[in-house]
Amino acid sequence: MEDKRIKWLCRRGMKELDLLMETYFANNFPKQYDKRQQAFLKLLEYQDPTIVDLLFKRIKDEDEEINNLISELLEIKIRNSAND
Repeated sequence: MEDKRIKWLCRRGMKELDLLMETYFANNFPKQYDKRQQAFLKLLEYQDPTIVDLLFKRIKDEDEEINNLISELLEIKIRNSAND
């Protein structure tokens, strides 16, 4: 999938998700191994409420790589919040 398409998919209906996904794509995605990149692309297909439920640990995904990605996204969110 080309970068323009992925950037467009990072644009969510919620500003907080926009920032989180766009930051991850710009700073972390290029350095990730293939399975993690595939997990991110799969996560971008999810509806916003599902992503929020995953981030708030209300649900777990059946794909363990998605759950690991969610943990990484939460770490990024915490680091970014600490720098604000």
